[in-house]
Amino acid sequence: DEEFFDFDSEVTDDFTNKMHYSDEEKFSAEEFLENNEFDMDLVYDLEDYIDRYFSLKEIDEGYIEDVKEILYKFIAIFEMSVEFKNLSMAFIELLDFVSKIKFDNKNINMIKMFIDTIMEDLEKWLEHIFIKKDANDIHYLDASLYASIQQLSLLISGGGKYPY
Repeated sequence: DEEFFDFDSEVTDDFTNKMHYSDEEKFSAEEFLENNEFDMDLVYDLEDYIDRYFSLKEIDEGYIEDVKEILYKFIAIFEMSVEFKNLSMAFIELLDFVSKIKFDNKNINMIKMFIDTIMEDLEKWLEHIFIKKDANDIHYLDASLYASIQQLSLLISGGGKYPY
């Protein structure tokens, strides 16, 4: 019971397997965008949603609804390309986890910290893939996103008890 996470869980194994890409699956942002069309208005809207997220102060029902709305928007852009199908599936699971957050959870501040980390990674993902187009690998943040989602899901489900 003193362990932080149950690393033998199915959730852990599933996310760990998604964290690794072979060299054949790696594309630069520039190469990826040359071969895929995206609604750039949606990308710019996502920047606004991320900014809105970081302006949230209270962890309440409104906070959770805003997080869910942002996740829906990111899922929509992930689903525009087969390259992001694993991210899409992971974020659909994340949406389910976020829907289960209880405000009386003693780890609510830790839960927010993991959501903050996910949002920071999404902000970088947007910037370096769609805005600056300077990412050498469009999957460069996938492992970080999967790890944060995994930790958050375990914390929400009670599978990981934070020692504080």
